[in-house]
Amino acid sequence: MAAMRSARTATSPFTAAVLSLALVAGACADGGDTAQGTPSSSTESAPSATTATSAASDRTAASDRTAASDRTAASDRTAASDRTAADGSTGAGSSATQAGSDGEADAATVQATIDSLAEAYRRADGLWTGFDPNDHPTIIPIRSDGSLQGAVVVSHPDPESLGTAVELDTEGTPFTSLHRIDALDEAADERLGQVDAFEFHAEIGGTDAFVLMADTSDSFLDPAEADWGATFIHELFHRYQDDAFEGSLGAQDVEGYAYTKDNLELAALEERALAAAIGADTDVDREAAARHFAGLRLARFAADDRVELDAAQEMFEGTARYLEHRLSGTDRRYNYHGDNYDRDLLVSLDGLPIKDSFGFGRFYASGSAIIHILDRLGVSDTQARIEAGEDPATVLIDHLGVADGDATDLVAEARATYDPAGELPAAAAEAETTAATEGPVFGDESGAGGEGGEAGGDGQAIELSDEEIACLDEAELDEGQAIPDDVWERCVGA
Repeated sequence: MAAMRSARTATSPFTAAVLSLALVAGACADGGDTAQGTPSSSTESAPSATTATSAASDRTAASDRTAASDRTAASDRTAASDRTAADGSTGAGSSATQAGSDGEADAATVQATIDSLAEAYRRADGLWTGFDPNDHPTIIPIRSDGSLQGAVVVSHPDPESLGTAVELDTEGTPFTSLHRIDALDEAADERLGQVDAFEFHAEIGGTDAFVLMADTSDSFLDPAEADWGATFIHELFHRYQDDAFEGSLGAQDVEGYAYTKDNLELAALEERALAAAIGADTDVDREAAARHFAGLRLARFAADDRVELDAAQEMFEGTARYLEHRLSGTDRRYNYHGDNYDRDLLVSLDGLPIKDSFGFGRFYASGSAIIHILDRLGVSDTQARIEAGEDPATVLIDHLGVADGDATDLVAEARATYDPAGELPAAAAEAETTAATEGPVFGDESGAGGEGGEAGGDGQAIELSDEEIACLDEAELDEGQAIPDDVWERCVGA
């Protein structure tokens, strides 16, 4: 995706949810993921890839992570100055993890990286027809104290082009090929050094590869953290979408979205209908709530064509978030799992940064919720239809047989059901006023957006890539906080 963002001011820590991907770390029953056997002269045995051991056993539960409404900037991230690189407490005895020049520290990082990757590949198997991580050449650079200490490479056709490569035994692992790069060559080191967090398409060593950093000084990029493997699958799926999905997300006109009281009221009702459908005890109740959502969406489409942004975002980001929930099963160490599809639905307008929430952030949750409801309703061709260019809401509306002529009655029913006290219209009017006073969701270097998020300066809209947006989201800045120069330069450039 690309986003139209003007001014250099952050709007909300809500956008930090963009990059998280929930990946289950539960133990696999077969226990067959530890590569065994004696290495040959050119192949070493891979380190343990069992799912709930090594670094995974030390991962914290999801109780250490707060819901979106309680997030503060950097609350789940520890500054590099307060952390050290991996201490070598795991994996030090594995021949496949003795990479780099820092001995056991790098060994532990490589061990955790391979463990997390193996789990991610296993859990992704069969979740989305056609998506196979092994189809994508992948480079995981190991970064320690700001410098690169080698890499782990999966499914790469020419790992020797990156530097000193050691082939690892893949028996019992989900990998088609696995290499450790002990020393990156100059060109690869320079190119990978330009990656802050990840890139979907990085031309390195003559190969278009996916890159995700492993960095123990950064909790977001620490492979010993549960959500590192989750992030890997989430972002790799976006690379898959580039070829597999018809159409494109295009520019996100966050500033030009429909922040009108009528649209915001119906959008909030949509979120409540989705929550009701997810929480329904019977199929009858679930379908009734889904029909309310369908009527609300049709009404919003008819009233304002800017609502098309919902469809595009739910198609691309909603599917990636859906994979997060599917991957994790019911393991609550992860942000998103099978028991909380309603986690980030915006059922209230109170206290929200309106533009960030309704023009950008909410589509991850609404999209994944719609697909989950389609699953619960027994729709079997959802994935194929989405890849063919239909957005999740369209698939649901078609399945339910709801037509434009049904919208008026369904909207009236939804208001009576989900807002019986009639409080949302006033809240939506206040939200419209709030949106009009908010600065741009992200600002440009000239400072448009001004202090406290007020509009000002002479900033012009700029188009940011997926990687740039994700990097800025990762910084988890407070609402209205000016984006620091070092963050802007790291993510976007001078």
